Amino acid sequence: MALAPFELNKKGGLPQTVEEYLLHARKWQELGRCPSFVYEYHFWLHQYRDPGTMDFAKVIHDDIKGYKANGFDGLIEDGSQRSYFPNGYLFYVYAETLFDTSVDLEELKKDYFSHAYGEIWEDVVAYLTKITEAFDIRYLMSADDRNNFYAPDHVPALRRVH
Repeated sequence: MALAPFELNKKGGLPQTVEEYLLHARKWQELGRCPSFVYEYHFWLHQYRDPGTMDFAKVIHDDIKGYKANGFDGLIEDGSQRSYFPNGYLFYVYAETLFDTSVDLEELKKDYFSHAYGEIWEDVVAYLTKITEAFDIRYLMSADDRNNFYAPDHVPALRRVH
């Protein structure tokens, strides 16, 4: 894959896929020969598209590992810094994975929830997983018109979570 030639003021000239973004980054890294950071927005809107947090924790974990694997030296997070609903699990995954990209997500889940909720931690994880599955992060993160979330086919899944 080659970079498309730059055209000033061309509409839609930004990369459209992860591969295109990585190609731009690699070309910049070849020219820049300096540390490279990602300016990320995980904790802007995206965190609210998985109320149970289970799928989004995996997105964060995979993204951080992917940035490191693709030669980025660090991450600057932009977004809400006080969004601990329903708990601080997403920030915990974020911090621990930044510190050590080889950390296992299942181990992080067990560590966080067993310390936060004690002996009922597995029940809490099961409940949050049901919420995650009911809301369907793929639907909420899709490129569809964000002004039209009307989706009656999601109602049965939402009704299963009490």
